[in-house]
Amino acid sequence: MRKLFKYFNTVKKELFLIPILIIVEVIFEILIPIFMSKLIDDGVNAVDSLGVASPNKEVILYYGALMIISAVIALAFGVLVTKTAAKVSTEFGHNLRQAQFEKIQTY
Repeated sequence: MRKLFKYFNTVKKELFLIPILIIVEVIFEILIPIFMSKLIDDGVNAVDSLGVASPNKEVILYYGALMIISAVIALAFGVLVTKTAAKVSTEFGHNLRQAQFEKIQTY
């Protein structure tokens, strides 16, 4: 495995950036069910001071907007991870083929 790491020399920053981007994406994806539970508990199942069920539209809209924003941010980070991983893999393949070609030329 150590022998292969030298072929990542042109994309070292991106190689270490990918796990960070994935963690950020997962955090925003985990927030969506949390917001959904708040939306249901505090918005849909809300009870007024008399004990009558009355959905709180402001809370529903607030947590709904937070869910949409979280989904869009998670999508953006997912696309960024995919593009970065594609760049890293392409550069790795290029560097590996280049080294193979140079080795064959020495024969």
